[in-house]
Amino acid sequence: MSRIPAAFMGGAALVAALVVPAAAALAAPRTDLLQVPPGFHVSVVSDHVPSAREMVRGARGTIFVGSMAAGNVYALSGVDGGGTVRVQTIAHGLDLPVGVAYHDGDLYVSDMPCSYP
Repeated sequence: MSRIPAAFMGGAALVAALVVPAAAALAAPRTDLLQVPPGFHVSVVSDHVPSAREMVRGARGTIFVGSMAAGNVYALSGVDGGGTVRVQTIAHGLDLPVGVAYHDGDLYVSDMPCSYP
């Protein structure tokens, strides 16, 4: 796993659906595609994160997203503010950075090499 300090926050392109409490949702869900428990619903947060795979919320509400084929890690801020969501690329050029985890102020990213010697 690669370790990215919390101070290095940022994120860029995604179709991310989050299951969140109804009060925090940003858009109406398509109930024909996914069913969630009462009090929750699904909404699109951003369509500017290609190959989005796994998401984790940081201490300040930033959503970190690992990508599949894009080879990037993104940070989405402003998700809970009801305004524009800001997406920044915080790491690029990785091989399958699918897994992301946040613990004690640090972001951890899994990175699997695509080629072997």
